[in-house]
Amino acid sequence: ETHQWLIDGTTTMEASEGSPAPYTEKTLMQECPKLVPGVDPTTLWRRGLTLNQVAALCRSLLPDGFDARSHFCSDGTTVEQFRAHLKGSLSPTAHRCVIANFYMGARENGGIGSEFEMGHHSPVGAYEERSDMVLIMDVWYQSADAYWVQLPVLWEGMQRGLKEAWGNGHVSDKSRGYLLVGKVHQHTKSPRKEK
Repeated sequence: ETHQWLIDGTTTMEASEGSPAPYTEKTLMQECPKLVPGVDPTTLWRRGLTLNQVAALCRSLLPDGFDARSHFCSDGTTVEQFRAHLKGSLSPTAHRCVIANFYMGARENGGIGSEFEMGHHSPVGAYEERSDMVLIMDVWYQSADAYWVQLPVLWEGMQRGLKEAWGNGHVSDKSRGYLLVGKVHQHTKSPRKEK
């Protein structure tokens, strides 16, 4: 899952700094309620994390000089801005990555066409401009394979609201969206704590 990707990414960054990574998936999930304010440990495995919670988790694990910033489709972010962020983030010198938060389910339900009717976070591995396609580096153990998806289809899956997916008791009214994770000088640093 995305938790594993965060572990792998943290391991890589910390190894480059000369110190070992402290987390496995199990220990990260155990520590997550301590690292991210507002995470309910009783529903974490069933409901997962919202986009802001994943951003807060990233910030708690990233070394100094790196940040994670949320972009919600419902907050005025446009598909053109998403394309621009993909192009700017996926170059060899960008030192930045994109994590997409989208609804996986059937196309008729606003998803990307998966058999799994659920929300998901996965890093984006590539954007092919001529075909307008995005490579999702899927990290979920039941699929765990990279696949290409049309950007407009992914964007539609990112627009689906959390209340639609989880019912009125979920912690956020926002749509899904994406994270930009990278060096601080490449975007304005976010506050450490978010509501």
